[in-house]
Amino acid sequence: MGTTQRHKGMGLATDNKMLQSAALVTWKDQSKSSIYDMDCDSEDEVDLLLASSRSPIGAATPLHNADTEESPKFKAAIPSWALLNKSSSHETVSTTYLILLTCGTFGLQNVWSLLLANGTPYLLSIGFSRSITALIWVAGPLSGTFVQPFVGAISDQYVSRWGKRKPFIVAGIAGAVLSIMGMAIMRISATRIYIWFARDYVGPHTMANLARVFVILWICILNLSLQPLQVGLRSLIIDACPSHQQSQASAWSGRFTGLGGIATYLLDDFLIRRYQDRTFEVLCIVTSLSLIITNLPCILLIRERRGSLETVPDRQTFWLLRLAKRLIRTTRRMPASIKYICMVQFTSWLGWFPFLYYNTTYISSLDLRQTDSEETPNSSGVQAYLIFAIVSFYCSVVLPWTKPSASRSSNPVYPGSKMDHLGKYINIILPRLWFFSQILFAICMLSTMVISDTLGGTFMVAIVGISWALTQWIPLALMSAEIANLRDAKSCEFSQEEGDGDDETGSLMSLFNVAISAPQILAGILCSGLFWLLGGAGTGDSLGWALRMGGIASIISAFLMVWLKR
Repeated sequence: MGTTQRHKGMGLATDNKMLQSAALVTWKDQSKSSIYDMDCDSEDEVDLLLASSRSPIGAATPLHNADTEESPKFKAAIPSWALLNKSSSHETVSTTYLILLTCGTFGLQNVWSLLLANGTPYLLSIGFSRSITALIWVAGPLSGTFVQPFVGAISDQYVSRWGKRKPFIVAGIAGAVLSIMGMAIMRISATRIYIWFARDYVGPHTMANLARVFVILWICILNLSLQPLQVGLRSLIIDACPSHQQSQASAWSGRFTGLGGIATYLLDDFLIRRYQDRTFEVLCIVTSLSLIITNLPCILLIRERRGSLETVPDRQTFWLLRLAKRLIRTTRRMPASIKYICMVQFTSWLGWFPFLYYNTTYISSLDLRQTDSEETPNSSGVQAYLIFAIVSFYCSVVLPWTKPSASRSSNPVYPGSKMDHLGKYINIILPRLWFFSQILFAICMLSTMVISDTLGGTFMVAIVGISWALTQWIPLALMSAEIANLRDAKSCEFSQEEGDGDDETGSLMSLFNVAISAPQILAGILCSGLFWLLGGAGTGDSLGWALRMGGIASIISAFLMVWLKR
């Protein structure tokens, strides 16, 4: 009888093992469908990728095996935030950590707000026409389209004891501060140089033209400097944050972006009343200090991944040709989900360019037509932009809290599954909110056909703040989540000898920025031609038509979202 029970027990144990094996095979089959196109050469590589994510309860994971845990191959693949506790990519970092990681975007937004709210009035004040101004602002999109991809590729392969991204952040800050201060002193220094040295040799008209040339030069240097700063900050957020917290990091980045805009416009409104024609110069000094101070916590306190510091890559890695080939390869291997995000971004930013660069001037033109006064003409435009920034910041704080919690989800959560609560949030809720932002922006831009006073224009700009908050948060959150998942899936492919040579975070974020920058080039050229056709001087009506053109582009973007989803 004891023998019979022993045989029955052995049979039950065998059945349990068979059931566990079948469950594990089923889980692996489901997970394989969610793994990105990794170009794996064998079934073993797929199994290794699956094991590098989160294993089912009770299953052994190679990363927790004593033999593999001591292997340099696996240590080099784990980000620094995971090395602290030797935990998986599902380790959660604190809110304080996220704040320190993303606070640099506050200073970056100060720079953009300086250009958006005061750039066009400043250029008009030194003698540029509005059609020429539109072409000058194309320098930023040109830099983002043709410079940032190479900066991102170099950053992916850069080896330094200071990290992969921080040297680029520091270099970008240095160049930005130099160019901002150059613009600040240009008007004063040009006048002094003319009085002291050139009055007997050239006329004031020639000196004014020379000053304009230097202003264009400083703007170009500023736009070039912002490329390594942008790609460094965005890539560092992805590198130093766990995959499941990318949406939180993007939300904090959006909040600091909103706060940066509010701070700049509040200060701008105060300075206009006190200094009037010296507002731009004072604001440049404050912006430079803010850019330095807000990026210090990120530079000094955030620890970067150290896997690539063990070895020095071949110098051929930095050849321009190899970088170009790398970018082409990254573009070809880009997952369909990332291509979808970039395509929608392209059409969306065709519409955002006219609004961002000309909405303050548009509101000011409405004010001038209404009051027939030229006293502080940019004040009403800056006040409207301040309300826009406040609405945008409020939405950036409130909307991310719509994220569902794991406790409210009735579905089981499988590693790599896109149908868990987080997957539903990223794949369903966020795209729907993004679609809503496109429609809302289009309605606001087309409403300029009936807006005739400052109050109506200010209300329209305030409503656009909702769309701006969603545009700043959702595409970046979707992109960051996709790149982080791709990074985690690929992490076990790379050995210590290879370092992080195949890290494509910077390259993918640069291509994401190309989808933002390239349409602005086209939009800038179209705006310049529109201003030239409608009178050259750039009347309020021509500004209105530029905004309406942006609304049409936003409608196209919304339809593109629906078509691509199908």
